[in-house]
Amino acid sequence: MLFIWTLLGLNRKLKKLFQKIKDNINILKNEEKFIEYIFNKLFTIKDLKNQALKFYINYFFSMKDFKRLNKIYGKLNEFELNSNDLKEYLMIYAIINENDSKKYKKIINKLKKIISDKRQLHNLYNEIKKQKNEIWKNYYMKSDNFEDKIKLLKIYYKEGNLDKMQEIINNNNDKKLQSREFLLYKLKYYYEMKKYYNFLIEVENLSFNSLSLSDIDIELIKNVINFYIDLNLYNKAKYYLNYLKGYIKEDSFKKIRDYINMNKYSYETKKSGISLLK
Repeated sequence: MLFIWTLLGLNRKLKKLFQKIKDNINILKNEEKFIEYIFNKLFTIKDLKNQALKFYINYFFSMKDFKRLNKIYGKLNEFELNSNDLKEYLMIYAIINENDSKKYKKIINKLKKIISDKRQLHNLYNEIKKQKNEIWKNYYMKSDNFEDKIKLLKIYYKEGNLDKMQEIINNNNDKKLQSREFLLYKLKYYYEMKKYYNFLIEVENLSFNSLSLSDIDIELIKNVINFYIDLNLYNKAKYYLNYLKGYIKEDSFKKIRDYINMNKYSYETKKSGISLLK
């Protein structure tokens, strides 16, 4: 009887710990032994094992830890999976093994036995590809940490989700909170949306120390250069290019400079031709 009560108490503690992990996913970073120990325990709790498996797979999919995923893949028969979960997990394993044609084909053939429609199979593939960052997006959305908002901006930028980027930018317009990295993604958003006036206002208030540029500064300057090239303001683009001297490889510097000169020549030739035709 004492053993049963002890076991029930342990299960309650594990459930609470699992909830804490879901609420603060960052605690798993760099905790390899802890992860293995806790999840091996969670996998033994009947009413929690499938939830724990879903979290485990999605977490390591987002971390690109293919070794762990391939390992758990061989243990799927130990879980009572519904059809949708099985399809999702199989597609994840197909995606992480795309470079191993033999393994990939084997997993896809398994999936074809469950999904006969090729269109559905293709849709599931695209859906799972997008899903990779869901676990982190959910965490960053709940977080009050401003740095997490930047990480969320970064994910949305990579996904091309400009509406969500706008939402974050509009909800975090306190200048005191805005870091250089936040500004970088703000400028990327304005550039993609062709909001040139907004971009210009931000750039006008931006300053750089040519003696000490950070990686973010270099990225910012590259974005500013592209912006001025788009506006045919080539001298402005060259002005900002000079900041990068000594911070990027010489051949990269020359490529950007030549690209600016080529566009400037093309623009001025075209402009001159139009004038002559008038």
